[in-house]
Amino acid sequence: MASGHPDPAREPRPAHEPRPAHEPRPARGTAAVPGPPAPPAPAAVAGPPAAVAGPPAAVAGPPAAQSPSLAEYPGSGAAIPTRRAQPDPAAGTRRGRPVLAVHTGSGKGKTTAALGLALRAWSVGWPVVVYQFVKSPSWRIGEEAALRLLGESAKGGPVTWHKMGEGWSWRPRPAEPRDHAAECVEGWAQVKRDLAVESYGFYVLDEFTLPLQAGWVDVDDVVRTLRARPGVQHVVITGRYAPPPLLEAADLVTDMTNVKHPADAGARPQQGIDW
Repeated sequence: MASGHPDPAREPRPAHEPRPAHEPRPARGTAAVPGPPAPPAPAAVAGPPAAVAGPPAAVAGPPAAQSPSLAEYPGSGAAIPTRRAQPDPAAGTRRGRPVLAVHTGSGKGKTTAALGLALRAWSVGWPVVVYQFVKSPSWRIGEEAALRLLGESAKGGPVTWHKMGEGWSWRPRPAEPRDHAAECVEGWAQVKRDLAVESYGFYVLDEFTLPLQAGWVDVDDVVRTLRARPGVQHVVITGRYAPPPLLEAADLVTDMTNVKHPADAGARPQQGIDW
């Protein structure tokens, strides 16, 4: 029979009232009372030191993979390198090989590109020489003035500029008794003497293909000499009509193509652009 008084067993107990010892624990109350924490596993938290840092070789890499030194690429630093008598032959065959380059074709820029390479050679301290074939003796090109000043600065390699008898001109001068063919032969003979004793590290034979094309200098002799040159001597030959045997012997060949030129519209050469 229902009573007017509440049943103590069904009445909710206040939160602050303790549970009697004889009262059973609710079936779903175990999750509400946290048990003792499990002891931490040291190995699972920190891990072995080798797994965190890794072996030193995996972080730094082998010494062979490091960047080249300043002595190898002096342009990467502020200091100009000390002069060297010749290019330094490097170990192996991929670097330190003597290069024979030919700049040919009808386009503008053959000599300009060669003298740009001469500037690089000067910057690493190589002795530079320019043999100016078949140019007007009255020309005073800007690169000549700049390279002569750099050669005298004692900050890079020395620079020598040969016009070989004040230059060989393609301009006909009937009143002039000079034999330009003979001068070209003597000019090539001087190049051969310098190559034989390794006088320089970088050679520019400017417009040298024209004496070859004219038959003034023997092409086979040029190819034999250049292939047999001793040491590490880099040679750049410029000019139109480079003969096939020279192109075959070269390591680097660039054919300058004339796509468009200011002279096509009647413009005349101007200082600072053309010389």
